[in-house]
Amino acid sequence: THVPYMDEVFLPLSPFYETGRATEGMWATGTTPRQFAMMSPWMLVNFANEEAFRKIGDVVMDYANHWISVINTGLSPEVQATLADTDLTERDAGVRYNLFSPSIDPVWGRVDAMIGPEGSELIRSNLQLL
Repeated sequence: THVPYMDEVFLPLSPFYETGRATEGMWATGTTPRQFAMMSPWMLVNFANEEAFRKIGDVVMDYANHWISVINTGLSPEVQATLADTDLTERDAGVRYNLFSPSIDPVWGRVDAMIGPEGSELIRSNLQLL
């Protein structure tokens, strides 16, 4: 893992994460620790009642603004140096493959049931290729 990358890119999300997590009317989904590890420990994924859903909008915008800033600013030279040994294109492809894998995310079983295995596979394969 690249701790400097994590600190520069994800750590600033911590106050937003804590605010979102403390929002009343939200409760845990069936997201597994494996999914959090694949995506981000700072990921907010919850069920929400209507009031909480309306309240969380500011936190969603805080997250979006953070990511836009990361895109516009880029990574510091120090963090870029820690990634020099990583083929980012290959890493990205591997992460996307796993993110949309039925062995990681059980939602694909429900998608199979709704649209059939062929449709589900088509969606997954397109998401994995982005």
